Formats: sequence, C-alpha cells, structure tokens
Amino acid sequence: MPAEPTKKTRGKTRGWIGAIAVTAVIALGNVAFWALPNQHERELPAVTEPLLGAAYSPFRPENDPKAGEEPTVDQVREDLALVATRFREIRTYSALGIQGEVPSLARERGLKVTMGSWLDKDEAKNDREIEALVQGARRNPNVTRVLVGNEAILRADQTPEQIIARIRQVKSQVRQPVSTAEPWHVWLEHPELGRAADFLAVHILPYWEGLTVEQSIDHTVAMYNRLKRMYPGKPILVAEAGWPSDGRAFNKAVPSIAEEAKFIRQLVARAKKEGINFYLMEAFDQPWKRYDEGGVGAYWGYWNADRQPKFDLTGPVDPLPAWPAIALAAALIALPLNLTFLARRRDMSWTGRLSFVVLVQAAAALVAWVGYRFAVQYMDVSGAVAGGVLAVLMGMLVILLLSQTLEFVEVLFARGRRRPSEPVEAAPEGYRLPKVSIHVPAYNEPPEMMRETLVALSRLDYPDFEVLVIDNNTKDEAVWRPLERICTELGPRFRFFHVAPLEGFKAGALNYALRHTAEDSEVIAVIDADYVVSPDWLRKMTPHFADEKVGFVQSPQDHRDWQEHPFKTATNWEYAGFFDIGMVQRNDHDAIVQHGTMTMIRRKALESVGGWSEWCICEDTELGLRLMENGWSSVYSNHRFGWGVTPDSFMAYKKQRFRWAYGGMQIMRGHLGYILGRKRSALKPMQKYHFLAGWAGWAADALGLIIAVLSVLWGALAIAFPAIVELPSSLFVVPALAGFAIRTMHIIGLYQGRVNCTIGQRLGACLAGLSLSFTIGTAVLYGLITRHLPFFRTPKAENQPAVMQAFQMARAETILAVALVGVAIGISIVYAPFVESRFWVALMLLQAANYGSSLVMALIAALPARKTRAARKAAKAQLLAAKTGQHA
Repeated sequence: MPAEPTKKTRGKTRGWIGAIAVTAVIALGNVAFWALPNQHERELPAVTEPLLGAAYSPFRPENDPKAGEEPTVDQVREDLALVATRFREIRTYSALGIQGEVPSLARERGLKVTMGSWLDKDEAKNDREIEALVQGARRNPNVTRVLVGNEAILRADQTPEQIIARIRQVKSQVRQPVSTAEPWHVWLEHPELGRAADFLAVHILPYWEGLTVEQSIDHTVAMYNRLKRMYPGKPILVAEAGWPSDGRAFNKAVPSIAEEAKFIRQLVARAKKEGINFYLMEAFDQPWKRYDEGGVGAYWGYWNADRQPKFDLTGPVDPLPAWPAIALAAALIALPLNLTFLARRRDMSWTGRLSFVVLVQAAAALVAWVGYRFAVQYMDVSGAVAGGVLAVLMGMLVILLLSQTLEFVEVLFARGRRRPSEPVEAAPEGYRLPKVSIHVPAYNEPPEMMRETLVALSRLDYPDFEVLVIDNNTKDEAVWRPLERICTELGPRFRFFHVAPLEGFKAGALNYALRHTAEDSEVIAVIDADYVVSPDWLRKMTPHFADEKVGFVQSPQDHRDWQEHPFKTATNWEYAGFFDIGMVQRNDHDAIVQHGTMTMIRRKALESVGGWSEWCICEDTELGLRLMENGWSSVYSNHRFGWGVTPDSFMAYKKQRFRWAYGGMQIMRGHLGYILGRKRSALKPMQKYHFLAGWAGWAADALGLIIAVLSVLWGALAIAFPAIVELPSSLFVVPALAGFAIRTMHIIGLYQGRVNCTIGQRLGACLAGLSLSFTIGTAVLYGLITRHLPFFRTPKAENQPAVMQAFQMARAETILAVALVGVAIGISIVYAPFVESRFWVALMLLQAANYGSSLVMALIAALPARKTRAARKAAKAQLLAAKTGQHA
C-alpha cells in the first residue's frame, strides 16, 4: 500500500491548491479590469453608403517626403483601388512629383479629384506648383475643383493678398472652380479671401480645439452654418474633417480608434441631415507627419499605414479591440511569480500575500500595455531606440518597486519572525565561552575620543579577551603616541600597533591585526574607533557561536550624539531604518549585511576564506557575502550594544554613503557570478535574492538620476522643438511616481511598526534618505565603470558663511533641481493643452524636490548646534548605559 501522506505533504498540497485558486481569481480580476471599460459602443449610426471623399497623401511608412522619397505608381494604384471601395472623391495636396500623377491614376478607378497645390515661402517652387496644377486640371476631366495652397495663410508662408493673386492667376487658366484650403477661422478673419474664391474649402478639426467627440459634431455644424451666413450663396466644402486614432489627449479631446469611429459615424449622419459636404481627414495614416504635427499627426487615416481598416462603419465599436490579447499577456506574465509566491510564502498572512500578488498583476498589466503600445506605434530608428531605452528603464523601475513592495508586505504581514536572534542571557550548558580578540583600526583619530572607546572595552564583562589597536599611516606622532599610552595604562589585555606605511586601508589594518592575534583566540570582533560598547556585548552575543555553522554575528550600529543637532537627529534615524527594518528581514533568510563595527567573526571561518579583501572599500560587507558563499551562516540581533558618533557635516555624510554605494558596486562586480549561479557556491536562493535586492536599491538612485537627467534633456528639446521632439508617453511616468509612493509608504508604514521614533523624526529620516539620492546614484554609476574609488572633491568654502558652505556641499544637486523646475515650468506652458504633460510636470517637480532635499539637509547641517537640556540628559543616559550595561 502507498504510504500515508504526511502532515507536511498535505500542507504543501493545500498550499498549492489555494495558490492556484487565488491566482485564478486574480487572473479573472485582470480580465475584468480590461473588459469593463472596453464594452461595445452600440448606439452609433451605421454608415452603409460610400462617403463623398477623403484627403489623400500617397506616402507609406518607408517614404520621407521631406527627403524626396515617394511611393511608386503601382503603390498609388493599389491605394486608389482601395479608396474607391469606400469613397467617391479624393483631394490632393501637391501638383508635383507622384502627387501630380494622382488625378490620371484616379480616373482609372472612377474617382473624382479636388486637385491641390502646396505653396510656401519658396516662390520659384510655388511657380512650378501652379504651373503643374493648371496643366493637371486641364488634362484630367475628373478634376472637379482646384485648390491653390493648403493652410499657407495659417502657417504665415503666404499673405491673403498673395493667395488671392494666385487664385486669380489660376482662375484665368482653368475651367474648374478655384479656392484655397484654410481652417474655418481664417475664412472668418479674411472675408476678402472668400470673395475671391469660387467656393470655400474649409478645415474643421475639433480635436485641435480640445473638444469631446460629442461637442465636436455640434461645433462642426455650427462653424459650417456660421460661414454659410457670412458667405450666402457661396458653395462650402469641408475639405478636412476627422479625428485621430492615437496620440496625446488635447484638453478634452482624446484620440483613440473608438473615438475616431464615433466621430466619423456621427458626422456622416449629421452631415446628411444638414446637407454638408465633407472630405474625411484622411484616407491613410501618414507616419511622416509626426515631425510636423507631433505624434498625433500620424493617426488621422481611416486605414492605417499598412492599408488595413482600423474599425467598422457598421455594428458595435470596441474601444480597445486588442484588450483580450493584452489581458491574456498580463495574466501570463504575472502567473509564474504569483503562483510560486502564494504557494511558498505561507509564513505571511493572506492580506500580505494578496497585496503583493495584486501589485504583481498590476505591474504585469502595465508591461503588457506598454508592449501593445510599442507594437501599434509608428516609429523610426531613433524613436524605437529612445522608446526602447525608456522601456528598459521602466522595466528596471518595475522590478525595483516589486522588490521594495515585497519587503513592505514581509514586514507588515509576516506571521512572526523566521529566525529570531535575541541576545543570549545565558550560554548553553556545556558551552565554553571562547577567547575574543577585539580589533580596533584607527587612522588619525582624536585621542580623547579613542580614550572613551578603549575605556569602555576595558569594562567588558567577559572572562577572556584581548584588544588590538592598529593605527595605520597616521603621520602626526602627537596623534598616535597618546593612543599608545592609553593602551599601556589599560593593561596587558591591550596591545597597540603603529604601522606606517601600511597598504590596504582598513582591510589592510585588520589583516595586520589578524596576523598578530593571540593563538588561542577563537573569535575576532571589530569595532570602529568612535564606538563606546556596553559591558555585556561579548557575554550576550558570543554564545551564538555555539552553533558550529555560524560564521559571524552582528549587532546594529547606533549613535550617542544625535540629540545635539537636528542634522544628526535626522541622520541617526535614517541609519536606524536599515537596522530595525532591513537587517531584521534579511536575518529571517540568513542574508544579513555584515558591517565593520559591532561585528564578530569565527576566526576559523575568517582564515578559511583568506581574511579581509583589500581590493574592496567595503571589506566588511564583502567578507560577509564571501562567508555565505562558503556555507557559513550568520546571526543578527537587533539589540544595541555600542554607540558611535554621527557624521559632523553633510559632506561627511555624503562621503560615507558614496563609499558604501561604490563599494556595493565593487562587491556586485566581484560576486555576481556566484549570485547568478555561473560559479558554484553555497548561497541559498533567498540569500541571492536579498543581495540582488540590496544592490537594486542602490541602483534605484542611479536609475532615478539617469531619468532626471534625461527628463531635463528631453524636456528641453520638447520645449524648443515641439513639432519634432515629443514628450514620451505618460506610461513611463507611472513606475517613477509609484516609486515615490512606495518610499513614502516605507517611511510611514515600516517606520511606524519597526522604528521607535516620533513622526517628526520619521520625516527627518525620510529627508535624510532623499538627500543622498544624487550621491548614491553617482557612486553607483562610478562603480559600474571604474575599479578604483574616484577622488571626492571637498568644496573649498571653509572661510565662507555657513549658508554658502551648504550651497557648495549640495551644488550639483541644487543645479539639477533648478533645471528640473525650469523644464517643468516650460512644459506646463508649451504643452498646457496636453493632459499627459501634467504627469511629466508632476514627475519633474517630485524629482526636483528629491534633489532639492540635499540643499535642505546641507542648510540644516549648517545651523548652529543647540544642545538642549533634554539632549544633554539623553546623551548622559546613553553613556551611562554603555558603562553599566543597563539598557533597553
């Protein structure tokens, strides 16, 4: 008989069944999300008879008329055969080149032609146009009307007087009625033009007036009747009337396939009732027009550029015909991650799991929608490259958002801790506390500060330890000699080494100490020169090494001077967020970040991996990852046992974070092969994930910096050349705006639950974190392209007022913030009617606030210190705790 399924097996089975059921519900919700807004438009009049006419430009996607590229005669014949199935007449825009051949080719299909000519400021070319127009009208009996120029007055290429003169010139040579084509308002403003023309060729395009489709039909009829009253008895032809199927929303006018279908079908019915003759704008989409009219200029055709009809003129109209394919793609993209997450993360409440999978589905929907938009857009090589870059950036943002959201739901909705690692109050029975060698690297450190550090170490409540102070490369003997005397005063446990020269920076000093460590020391502990430790540090943390798999043990960094200044307060709580939130989460998956103070390493483990790496400026984090790659486990106890000092200035704060981020990129480059599985290691999947996610967090600031710079450059070009450079789709703004939302949620939600600080301190931490975005982004970019830490220039402003020093310290960030604000203002003016521009303005202002926060922090740091009575009391209490070990 088969074995009975175990309780664990039954739990896994139920987990997968539940995951499949919930995933199916989420997928159905995804379908409903796409289906509900895409119901058929059923109340539309049907168009069953051929329409009067259409504007016809023969150019295909591969043609650039500005470069003299034209379709072949056979291609024009194919077009006209298709046009004749829906329209009785066409109008053209030029009498030269292939367009001059259209009337004779149209005659083969029985199409009548309103023949046009293109007039601009080149009078010699205008003469050729007029001559060709006259000859074409004479040769082709199917030419029923003649147009002298198209919107030449609107463009200010010709004056009304020049156009009137050309009309009279042509009228004297042809038998057909002669006019020019202009928008309705030009005819109202220049009655002399109407008197000179045989008929009015009027353009009425309500999209450009920002009206809805429903308003547009009434507007078209109203403008027609207004002209009719102004010019009684004068024939009127609406020479262009249409709606774009794609492009930017212009005030209330929203371009789409459904809106184009609604406009045409409603206008046909209304025009028939009112007796209005109109030509549809236009027969085929013309991608080249996006350079003159923006992206929307490419999408006015009844047929697309591939000569396929966009919609039916009878029956229901789908607002988005492709929605089933988009919904399916979104469901398939999200399916693997959602199914696996729901089945495996049963350590999290259903609220947390559902929150995450819904966001994953939303991200998949965004990706599917962007993919669809790329597929239906007309793009040249430059547009495809630019769009591809934006798509890659957006994809990276989506991944980063999902990573941050996973941390968010893990923190808020976890069912307890997976690996609670509290300080050990009593060592396990039979476990002998090992000897600990404490290494204190120092370089040019103030003797007064070092005395506090070393005296605190002398008070450790631990049976067997030594302290090695390694002063490396301090040149001033007046600085390092007092340290030597302090160590002598504190007794034989303390040994002092002054080594100069010594290469390898801090890692070199630690390797030197390792070589001089007592033979019987089994654990190496490291603290920074400014740290005052609690007497119970070793006694409560060393017992974690009773587990032979543990390679290193970590306690958080903390600070003792943060109460004396608002800048220090903000930075202190910004640090606390990492230790109280991120490190706790990483400990659940045995994936903590080792940092170079308050850390303890099993000596055997340290020596087995070759000691500290001197090639990396973040030798502590690199060592921790290397230990994990070799199968060693870690322990993190979120309990404060030591307190250092916060950076004294904004520049010091920036330099520290630059070093961390740059070192993170060094580590990534050195270890990515192990993370991705190209090299063998003992790393577990969640360890790999957390290190990738950590690096991605650094990369997010680099990505934000790239997007900010691109926003300024692209926005400036879009302002200067709006007809050539268009703002990217607002779809690309969504992940960036979501990033700001996630960061805000992180501060409000995660700090609320994990960090014991006030709302004001929370906001200060948020400001401090934002102020480093530029520094981290720059460090990451440097780290990806260089192998050695670049020189970090200190602004030469020591003798200037504090405010000027602040501006110097945040100069680059301030310049970028001002540029973003300037471009945002320019876009809000130039693109005021375009609804989507508001998203870009919002993004740029948020980016400006992000980088402007650096100046704010620099100004706060420049404030004079005001050590309040409460701050002095808190500082004394913390130092007392360090001396006695009586702390929370």
